[in-house]
Amino acid sequence: MKKILTLALLLTLGAGIFEVRAAEPAESEARAAESEARAAEPFTLDAYYTYPNEIALNYGVGSAQSFVNVLSSVFVAIPSSIAGMKLDKVRSTGTIGVSYQRSLGKVVSVGGTFNYIRTACSFQDKNDPSITAKNAMDWFTLMATARFYWFKKRVVAMYSKIGVGAAVTGSSYVKHKGTEVEKGDYTFQWVKIPAFQLSGVCVEFGGRFRGFVELGIGMEGILNAGIKYYL
Repeated sequence: MKKILTLALLLTLGAGIFEVRAAEPAESEARAAESEARAAEPFTLDAYYTYPNEIALNYGVGSAQSFVNVLSSVFVAIPSSIAGMKLDKVRSTGTIGVSYQRSLGKVVSVGGTFNYIRTACSFQDKNDPSITAKNAMDWFTLMATARFYWFKKRVVAMYSKIGVGAAVTGSSYVKHKGTEVEKGDYTFQWVKIPAFQLSGVCVEFGGRFRGFVELGIGMEGILNAGIKYYL
């Protein structure tokens, strides 16, 4: 009888151990499956708070810096030898930028942006067309930004944005008068007014990896578009 009880006890313990060992891989597999499912989940409204940080790359056209025919005579000092000449052509690379934002809640996010643009202007003397000049400007702009969301869904959101900061230019020029050539050194100077951006209607779309389009006025341009990623 004792042998039978001992044998039954051993069989019971063995079955329990086997059960535990069999359950361990099953639990590991369940945890792995849960992690994979979470990673595969679509971007939801809750993800705005799960991933509060955002980095973005953007490209803008129609920026304030492009309108050098106004800015050069009002906000940026140009060489005296060019001042008074008629603006002929303006070329621009467009605004190239990188930015960072952090969400502070359902509505507001704050951050900063750095932008670069190169403009090249051709001038012509008002009285003597044979006298021409070219002035190239590199604009470096750093702004603090705030974003205000007024519409949020899973794959699309709309917001308005404001930015303010400072800009510095690096410029050089060359002037032709017959066979004479006058060249200016590359110089840096602060822009006389604050850098700014006001974007009233902005749309972003996608998952954690998103595209966006912004309409506004300022250093980033009338039309600013790019890609962003939530971290």
